[in-house]
Amino acid sequence: LRLLPLLFFLLALSSTAADWRQLKPVGYVSDFAQVVGPVAQHSLNSWLAAVERSTGSQVAIVTVETLDGDPLEDVAHILYEGALFLIAIRERRTRLEVGYGLEPYVTDGTAGEILRAMRPALRQNDFDSALTEAARTLGERIAAAKGVTISQPL
Repeated sequence: LRLLPLLFFLLALSSTAADWRQLKPVGYVSDFAQVVGPVAQHSLNSWLAAVERSTGSQVAIVTVETLDGDPLEDVAHILYEGALFLIAIRERRTRLEVGYGLEPYVTDGTAGEILRAMRPALRQNDFDSALTEAARTLGERIAAAKGVTISQPL
């Protein structure tokens, strides 16, 4: 009975926290923050489909308006399988989460390079260019590491 108030407190906390598992992906690009233009979104979806066909590796892009106080790493871990670009607009945070199957091909150093290369475009709020270049770089690195080519241009 002494634990009952603690249980109610924990339930109240959990009801206000974002439930990231409720987000439903939309293709390879899930633009929940609505910052990616339709042309870039179409191009990115086509490119990332070609990356998966050529390499067997999935890459996803997710934008959210806010993390609602949750750690970026935790949200990315909940959402990803394969490789995931996560951009939290309000917090101005980015992450490239790489799943175990891709770690031999995309090291932490490589992920850092890709994210740093996105910064100038992100500072200009040019999400289309930032994500297009990052997706191209990541797809080409995965393809090169696996000894395959991606036949579709981005």
